[in-house]
Amino acid sequence: MKRAGISLALVVMLLLGAAAPVQAQAEETGLAAEAESFYRSVLAAKDRETLQTYLDCFSDQRRVELRAELPATLRQGLDTVLQQMKLPSITPVEENTQQKETGWQLDASTTWDDAAGSYTLRLETSSEAGGADAVIRYTLASELDAGSARLQYWAVDKTPQGWSQTMQNCPKVAAALDNGVLTASGFDFTTGKKLVVQLAGLQSARGSSFGGQGIPVGEGGVLQTVHETDYMVRYPAVGMDLPLNAPCFPVDQTIQNGQAVNFGYMLRPPHGDSSALPDGTNNAWCNAAYTVTDANGQVMGCFRVGAGQPVGAGRWDAPLPQICPQSDTQYTVTLTLTAVQDAAGSGPSGTAQAACSSTAQVFVQP
Repeated sequence: MKRAGISLALVVMLLLGAAAPVQAQAEETGLAAEAESFYRSVLAAKDRETLQTYLDCFSDQRRVELRAELPATLRQGLDTVLQQMKLPSITPVEENTQQKETGWQLDASTTWDDAAGSYTLRLETSSEAGGADAVIRYTLASELDAGSARLQYWAVDKTPQGWSQTMQNCPKVAAALDNGVLTASGFDFTTGKKLVVQLAGLQSARGSSFGGQGIPVGEGGVLQTVHETDYMVRYPAVGMDLPLNAPCFPVDQTIQNGQAVNFGYMLRPPHGDSSALPDGTNNAWCNAAYTVTDANGQVMGCFRVGAGQPVGAGRWDAPLPQICPQSDTQYTVTLTLTAVQDAAGSGPSGTAQAACSSTAQVFVQP
């Protein structure tokens, strides 16, 4: 839901100049439009960074599904491009959520540091059945800013009393955080040790989200190839709570004497800056309500936008009054954000509901 807008924008950009024969072949095979766009966009990417950004618009599973819809010749072409760009291949992934059956034990958890104002994500991975070639891949949610995150990893031994607290260096492990994607490889799980990968200093991405509760931290798992088939065991879902915060910038207006106040214009002028308004992505985890009151505190109306909806889909609670002031008048707009999910656990304050207010002037010309 949250990636659709980004994906569409990149598709438009990347499809410029895409090869016409692809469309012809797609029509002949009855290829679905989204799969065709996916294939053409991958082939039209000019560099690795652009292609990685586009691929990140899709979940791991959706990439696999789109690739599966392509005929064999197009799948081969897509795989070739990814190989040339030195990006991970998109191969069929057999989900294996029964961790005990595979011998894998995976755990994911978050902790909130109130003093630092950031989260720490910890991924713990071990395998009773081995797996020296396994690769950890975990994609962080777009609501998180990992620019200042600190990546650490270590191994611990298993003792009769449980896992040891003594951290051991892992010189052969290669771990990296690139564009919100955490990868770790080179750990020999056949030793019976557990690998712990930790990201500290994860903060809310400013401007990308209004916040909310129960927001997924990310998704991913351990990928291993067995008999030329990629098997992925996923980490359990883990959520986080981010402070509700959105700017409230009502707009002044000038009207003629006898003309009614335009409350809709006050909230979102047709040619104004809409970056601070709900767009369906930044408000994915909270409802937004804009309440307009006059100088006496009387409510003129309340404009509501549901979670995951753009401001254009919002509605007033009731028909607005026709107010024709004879002199300059001031109104107050209060934005109230309310989380639509329960809290994920202990976290920052202000994640359930928050409000902010600002004023707008209506200037009356004779």
